[in-house]
Amino acid sequence: MSISANYTSSEDSLYYGGATFAPVFDLASGTLRFSGGAPLADYVAALRDVRYKNTSDNPVTDERTITFVVNDGNSDSDGESLNVAVTPINDPPVVTLSVANVAYTEAAGPVVLDNGIVISDIDNTELQDAFIRISGGYVQGQDTLIY
Repeated sequence: MSISANYTSSEDSLYYGGATFAPVFDLASGTLRFSGGAPLADYVAALRDVRYKNTSDNPVTDERTITFVVNDGNSDSDGESLNVAVTPINDPPVVTLSVANVAYTEAAGPVVLDNGIVISDIDNTELQDAFIRISGGYVQGQDTLIY
């Protein structure tokens, strides 16, 4: 069986979870190959247990076509295909602070909160907005955040 349309080698894989066979997945072609003489029922059970997985956090969304072909030792069957729709999900951005506490002395000038902050987003290169809130101990009229 193979991923016969829109295969992306860096993302797509076919897996077999059983113990009857030890198939080999060819990364270059997207083909999971079972081999060895075995009863028809064993092959049916094995093919029913094959799974598709996409490992990307930002997958190519083109529909994949999976084609099944079997061989009786003399000739290949006609291929039967099914489609896999790949639906991405939004992975939220991540904020990582480099400090846990900042000291402030009464009547001092403004202090930088964190000049080592890191922001990442695995599936986006732009952000739409950001906010910083004093979320504990806020005193209106005394505490301010400035930029």
